[in-house]
Amino acid sequence: EYEIVHILLSRGARIERPHDYFCQCGECEEKQKVDSFCHSRSRMNAYKGLASAAYLALSSEDPVLTALELSSELARLNDYRKLSMQCKDFVVGVLDLCRNTEEVEAILNGDVDQCPPSAYNRPCLTRVTLAIKYEVKKFVAHPNCQQQLLTIWYENLSGLRQQSMGVKCWTVLGVTVGLPFLAVAYWVMPCSKLGQVLRSPFMKFVAHAVSFTIFLGLLVINASDRFEGVKNLPNETIVDHPRQVFREIWVDGPREYVMHLWNVLDFGMLSIFAASFTARFMAFLKASKAQLYVDMHVTEADLSSATLPEE
Repeated sequence: EYEIVHILLSRGARIERPHDYFCQCGECEEKQKVDSFCHSRSRMNAYKGLASAAYLALSSEDPVLTALELSSELARLNDYRKLSMQCKDFVVGVLDLCRNTEEVEAILNGDVDQCPPSAYNRPCLTRVTLAIKYEVKKFVAHPNCQQQLLTIWYENLSGLRQQSMGVKCWTVLGVTVGLPFLAVAYWVMPCSKLGQVLRSPFMKFVAHAVSFTIFLGLLVINASDRFEGVKNLPNETIVDHPRQVFREIWVDGPREYVMHLWNVLDFGMLSIFAASFTARFMAFLKASKAQLYVDMHVTEADLSSATLPEE
């Protein structure tokens, strides 16, 4: 099969990708009028050829990307679900053929020229992101992919990876207790060895989880109205949150951002906080205006009988 496809491709033969199912161009309308069955059959045959492993491997410069995009396109059409699964199996099969870490990184990262490594020289994992987006679960759950993800997850913490669950729990507890001091140390010495450890995804996840848990605790305490000294702490904690949300919207795009329900929930929570801050600010302005009126027009002797001014 591969030899036949190679010969045909070397002679310039190509399979044209069919138009969209609801395409209203003149060519599609003409074929639909002449013979709708033949038109549908030609679409099916074209997609079968495009989804074949031999054609994907030999005709595309990036077979993994082509297979992922084609699987997503076919998954939206009910009659082509089997071909979509065929494309997904092809991607998993390519990952299964990797013999070393370099080949796994090449598949997971894709074209590094188009997507350079992120901060701190971490791989961009473009193909993993696409696989999650297109719900190619076998690709993400593949042992080779998980091995690479675990290596990144425990970056600069290689010894912790082989430790027991008890040691990891003690590590989380230590980060919880020393979070303020660790934050100051990272702010002062971000390039030190401690800074590199705190920069690992595992430590960042623990720090974010602990900080958010503390934030929720402050909200509960603030709602009880029993501790006057902490009523402004949640407001100070939420100051940096809008920047993170807007950064995600800028990087991922509004459409991609709202595709994840937790982002919608996060944005809703931020909107509630913004409305709360706005209401407090407006109440402060009204109270200041009322106090100014009292200071200007009401004497201390008439304070008990003072009334609000007309609108």
